[in-house]
Amino acid sequence: MSDELLGEFVVESNEHMADIENQLLSIEESGADIDVDLVNEVFRGIHSIKGAAGFLGLKTVNDLAHSLENILNMMRNEELVPNSPMIDVMLLSADQLQGLLSDVESSNDEDVSEFIKDLEAIAAGEQVADAPAPAAEPDPTPEPAAEEAASDDDDMDAKIAAAFAAQQKTRAEAKATESAPAPEPTPAPEPTPAPAAEQKPAEKQSAEKKPAAKKEAGEKKAAPEANIRVSVGVLDKLMNLAGELVLSRNQLMQAIGSSDRSSLDSIASRLDQVTSEVQESIMQTRMQQIGTVFSKFPRIVRDLSGKLNKQCALNIEGKEVEVDKTIVEAIGDPLTHLIRNSVDHGVESPADRKQAGKSEEGKMDLRAFYQAGKVRIEIEDDGAGIDPEKLKVKAVSKGILTQERADQMGDREAIRLIFHPGFSTAAQVTDVSGRGVGMD
Repeated sequence: MSDELLGEFVVESNEHMADIENQLLSIEESGADIDVDLVNEVFRGIHSIKGAAGFLGLKTVNDLAHSLENILNMMRNEELVPNSPMIDVMLLSADQLQGLLSDVESSNDEDVSEFIKDLEAIAAGEQVADAPAPAAEPDPTPEPAAEEAASDDDDMDAKIAAAFAAQQKTRAEAKATESAPAPEPTPAPEPTPAPAAEQKPAEKQSAEKKPAAKKEAGEKKAAPEANIRVSVGVLDKLMNLAGELVLSRNQLMQAIGSSDRSSLDSIASRLDQVTSEVQESIMQTRMQQIGTVFSKFPRIVRDLSGKLNKQCALNIEGKEVEVDKTIVEAIGDPLTHLIRNSVDHGVESPADRKQAGKSEEGKMDLRAFYQAGKVRIEIEDDGAGIDPEKLKVKAVSKGILTQERADQMGDREAIRLIFHPGFSTAAQVTDVSGRGVGMD
């Protein structure tokens, strides 16, 4: 199997997987009112991964994708009504599928039988627990990966495999003649600014199910990636500008070689304009939509709300705002901490909110917008807010302030205490918060 073919498979599979998390959350939110078009979109993506994986001999990827596909097929045929426990299982399975794609060369060595067993239980109509079972009753002879691929989809698989091979051949021929920058050849997933542990603060069993090999692969890929996706429109513009640069150069050479210098000014002016446009377009190739960072937060809010027995709804605005790639990579962790703090410290429990006359569901807003030539990002929740007096008491108890200094401190200054290293208002340290390393 050629490395180039495998690399193209990983790139295309990651495109299919890019939005699956939020798509599954949307399917969960729809409940019995199933959005068939959305389910079809997810189904086609998983089916394409399955077909291409079978063509490339990636049996483990093929088996897991096939089991996911079965559930999605039942949902789109309205034979199965999605609920939270089902989506929990599907999200964890999608996480595992993404992990297999991140180390695709070793994927056939991974054991996904537990994931497949959970998915098959859903397909069989068995009762699903409130959270995916972490193999509490291990089966000494786990069920083999799904083998019932001999179905009506077999013809479709063959077509996908043939189309995939043909597509790679076409791309290879196009690359030989293209002068534009080539698409990234490495089999790397889309950039993931935040570490996997922060991205998925989900249940304990998630960690139990994920093999050690996947964790090691994740650690190896922690560094920022050296490649970037560029819009075809930007590349087309760069090619056109390159042509204009060549034309301007030829005109300039002719003008210099002749005795007529009258046209030099107009040629120099045009050359200056084209050069500026080239510079602007090259800068544009580094720009990425901030939605690549924002897209992971609905899952974080959902999982953390369930863990803390809270109800939180996240509203996101401004996904289309563009910033430089380095900024996209840098803001992932800070935004993750702020979102987690909003859920953990900001939004109250449903009982407390009800007692305060609020709706039991907390509201969170994440916005990005342009302001005075800069990009502004705001995170807001309708929780209890920050109590300056509580911060002062905590700071005094931790020895950060003296009581006299705390008494003299204004509210605005007291609120800034949350940025002090090691400072936390949590009553006890948990796996969610309490160590005081988030805000600073």
